Order: sequence, then C-alpha cells, then structure tokens
Amino acid sequence: LFLADLTADLDVRAIGALVEMGAENAAYDAYRWGVHSLASSSSSSESSSPSSSDDDEHGFSMESAAELTYHPDNTVGQSFLQYHSETTSNYAQVQTLKALRGESEFSTATLVQRRIAAESIMVTMTMHAYAIDSMHRAVDACEDVDEDDSPDVGTEARLWDRGVASLSGWAQE
Repeated sequence: LFLADLTADLDVRAIGALVEMGAENAAYDAYRWGVHSLASSSSSSESSSPSSSDDDEHGFSMESAAELTYHPDNTVGQSFLQYHSETTSNYAQVQTLKALRGESEFSTATLVQRRIAAESIMVTMTMHAYAIDSMHRAVDACEDVDEDDSPDVGTEARLWDRGVASLSGWAQE
C-alpha cells in the first residue's frame, strides 16, 4: 500500500493536536507538507495529481488532497460544490485553514472546538472526496486498457489501493 495515504489519518490527528496546543503555524505546516506522510519538497500546487503515476515520489499532504479537482463522476465532491455554491473544489481547504488559524466563524471558538472543526472537515470532506476520486480514476484506467494489449494493472491497482488506504488509514488505536 501507499504509506503516505495510509498515514493520512495520523496527519489529521497531528494537525488537530497542534491546533489544540495553539500552535497555528505548526498546524499549517503539517497541513501543507504532511507529518507522517512523505511530503514533496516543492509546493503542493506544483505536485502531480493523484492520478499521476509519479505521485508516490511527490508524497501526500492534506493540502494536496484538498486541492484536488473532483472527477466528473464524483457525486460526493460535486454535491459539496453545489451545496456550498463554490465554483472550485477548495471549500474544504478554505474552511480547514479558517479553523487552523481561528479566523472568521472560528474566531471565537475555543482551541478544542477549532481542533474538532479542522479534523471533521479534513476527514468528512477532504479524505472521502479524495478516496472516491482515486477509485473513479482507477476505473477510468481500467476502461482505457485496450483489449489487444496486456493490461498494466500497476496503475489501476495503485489508484484503487490509494483510495482504500486513505479511507482505512493506519487503523490503530
């Protein structure tokens, strides 16, 4: 499996703990670059998309997952966009950053409330949409295989495993 995706839930917990400690800058850094995952040395906007075969070299961060452009068949992601009347898929990212920094509607929230809000947004909006997108991209990759060619199950399996890993997480308590 993909360690970066598998440990995304540990990153969520680390970010939440940093928010509760009042370490806003450290929480933002963990959000942007990852903690337990292998993060890219370049900015996340320059990293490859989750469908790219070299994504494992670039790593994973909650910010890179939040910047994902939803797959057209991802009805969950599309529902978020429709419900929040956004034209881009960055609603989860904007709300997470507000919770991390204590801005806007989170300006009067306690550190515990901000932690709960940030963790909830990352888990319910970012990670689920990311997992569903990975699975749709795996199906697309399978459909793109020419019947005359021997299938390259590496890409399809990698995309599918990435989605499963981001949903199941480290699964340790």
